[in-house]
Amino acid sequence: MSRIHRVALVGEIPPGRPCAVRVGSREVVVCNLGGRLHAIEDTCGHQGMPLSSGHLDGRTLTCAYHGWEYDVRTGRCMTDPSFHVARFAVEVRAGEVWIDEDELSA
Repeated sequence: MSRIHRVALVGEIPPGRPCAVRVGSREVVVCNLGGRLHAIEDTCGHQGMPLSSGHLDGRTLTCAYHGWEYDVRTGRCMTDPSFHVARFAVEVRAGEVWIDEDELSA
């Protein structure tokens, strides 16, 4: 069974707006930073709320519920640097966005 999943068309993930997608059994948020796509786990480490409902400003995704901030390029929490969320490899193939459900190493 493939661990790489088609999740969207590139045009469905505009810059500046987090996009929630399902990758296998995982909830993931995809962010478009000037045409480069990044994917991280869609669960805030603070209280488990969805990061996809947050605000994206540059590379920083802020949880809408309690303000925890994450670097979408690395998954590192900027509010509590000892914490991070999983990040995932993203590929664009013929205008389609594909994400590997296996986590990238830190």
